[in-house]
Amino acid sequence: MFTEVFGTGAVLPHSIEVDPGDKYVALGTANGNKGFYLYDKATGKQLLNLPGVGDIHNIVFSSDSKYCFYVQKGTLKVVNVTSLKLEKEIAIAEELTWVAIHPQNEIIAITGFGYSGALTTVNWKTGNQYVSKIFTRGGASHYSSEGNLFIPFQGGMQCLVNPDKFPYLAKVMFDNSQETVSTSTTTSSGVVTSTTSSSGQSTTFGVGTRALIYYSGDGKYYSGTIAEVTSDGYAVVYDDATRANVKTNQLKSLPEVKVGDKIQVRRADNKFYTCLVKEIKGEIIKVEYSNGTEWIPRRDVMQFQ
Repeated sequence: MFTEVFGTGAVLPHSIEVDPGDKYVALGTANGNKGFYLYDKATGKQLLNLPGVGDIHNIVFSSDSKYCFYVQKGTLKVVNVTSLKLEKEIAIAEELTWVAIHPQNEIIAITGFGYSGALTTVNWKTGNQYVSKIFTRGGASHYSSEGNLFIPFQGGMQCLVNPDKFPYLAKVMFDNSQETVSTSTTTSSGVVTSTTSSSGQSTTFGVGTRALIYYSGDGKYYSGTIAEVTSDGYAVVYDDATRANVKTNQLKSLPEVKVGDKIQVRRADNKFYTCLVKEIKGEIIKVEYSNGTEWIPRRDVMQFQ
């Protein structure tokens, strides 16, 4: 056992992680400049302290325990556990905070704390980055041992859903936008890639496609996602987590969002709110409620009126 005394200042322990080899304990702090700590788990001896300004939300080790990774104020930091040195710093979007590592130990997936954090994958060895069209809203993502990337969501979704965890955990397989029809897959190296058609709207609906879907309960159409293609139609998941089976003629393409449209969106409290579209910048939309404005990702638009 070991104890680290930080004193009476504003520095607070914020994140902790034990390496896969059960030899090291990494600790990240918040609200101060003491930053990152590394300890020998057996003896409690402090092996490394790397000062830095900004909260450290989480820390991950490579599967061989040779490196650990964390984000601090717009920088991905790579610590060499063997040499006990900060080996590399890679500049990323300042909205990104949470890190996950692919089992092949090369690709880092980074998600954001708020609406504006677009899922980003970084090859830490080369520094190459890929910024997806998937906007996250807080929480650490996770790679499975097979290399599948899982991301926590609040409210709506833009990815194929893991049914057991909907709507808070989604398996990243698709990346569909309003302007293009895209299908994304996670490669063996962990990089999310996509192939895109040039048409503005899809005439067919594949698994993972978002659409307006007929609801037999009231005869109206609501936004949702195709979960499965069946023999006579589709198994679907509406954005409120309701599941149903519909016919092929009971789906419509999502209409384009325009400034001035009156829409409904799901907010962080998991409730629907009517609002007005005020501005559009790529995959984020500025909407106006009766009590103020907010930027939201396109995927949180639930129902067009």
